Amino acid sequence: MSIEIDGIGDLTTTLDNLGKVGQKVGKKAIKEGLKIALEQQKKDAPRDTGKSRDNLMIQYVKSNNHGSAWGACGIGTKNWESTKSLWFQNYGYENHGLNFSGQKITTHVGWMDKVMKQVESKSRKVILDTLKSEIDKVLK
Repeated sequence: MSIEIDGIGDLTTTLDNLGKVGQKVGKKAIKEGLKIALEQQKKDAPRDTGKSRDNLMIQYVKSNNHGSAWGACGIGTKNWESTKSLWFQNYGYENHGLNFSGQKITTHVGWMDKVMKQVESKSRKVILDTLKSEIDKVLK
């Protein structure tokens, strides 16, 4: 008595293609999510820092061989000189001014955290929708 199964080759090919989706579109999906976060950062950044908010950018999008992907946007090494005033606005600073009293400035403290909380669900949805559409392409 023997059992014959047809379609195992097609099944393994489909599974291999599904495994490659993460490597192929992971960076693309993360970049789409970062675009949403960056847009909101530019809207909510303090306005009293000159043109710093216009210089916010996607810093990097990376992935590894296992299909994991990650990225960062906003303030980083690529745009530090033009955006460092926003960094100080986020974490607060001491204004020594003319009287050298060291007055703590906390006007916009935490603005980046507020932005990320606002866009977290929207960015996650865009990332998942991008991955879902690529998986659907493989399965069709």
